[in-house]
Amino acid sequence: MEKVLGTDDLNDLFKMTLNDPELRLTVFQLVIDNSLWVDPAICKRIQVVFPRTVRRSRKQKRGDVDSGNTIWNNEPARWAFWNAMGLNYSGLKNSYICHIYEGSVTKPEHFTNLANMVAFPRAIQSLSEWHLINEILKYRSYELYNYSGPDNQIPVKPDQYDRLVFRTIDLSDEDKGRIIERLLKAKDTKPWYGNGSTVNKHE
Repeated sequence: MEKVLGTDDLNDLFKMTLNDPELRLTVFQLVIDNSLWVDPAICKRIQVVFPRTVRRSRKQKRGDVDSGNTIWNNEPARWAFWNAMGLNYSGLKNSYICHIYEGSVTKPEHFTNLANMVAFPRAIQSLSEWHLINEILKYRSYELYNYSGPDNQIPVKPDQYDRLVFRTIDLSDEDKGRIIERLLKAKDTKPWYGNGSTVNKHE
């Protein structure tokens, strides 16, 4: 099979089919067309929603507390993102919240950082891990929120970036105010997201 395909890695096969720059641009645009980002005005007002939470590693147990931070799965990030979009914890069907910077979920200042998250349909979410698309996401986050990840390194603008068309983020001032008030209340009253053992999923 490897002799037939030219590789033993199907991810490599996918990348090889995108050698044509125009076809590659089409795939980039498809991903961007199906991405959802938090309104910059909301992120500017409150960037980290639950500053005492981190995502658990394989050795950690959900609900434990480590260095003052509560260990969770992805619950706090989901709550933060979808409420910042004006929805509840459940968000949209068949959605997937991606953290843009690899390894950032173990750091409380980045786990529920609204500038570090973007939503995709589950059908294409794995494309966000492809380094060419991940570079686009990093630069878009920097462009929208002036966010440069845990290492505070300004990302380089990717090739073809200026040819991409991004969805306009447009919420009314009333909606923005309501969302910001809700996020600030959550941050002030439960920076650990819950009490360490209770998940308020549908607030």
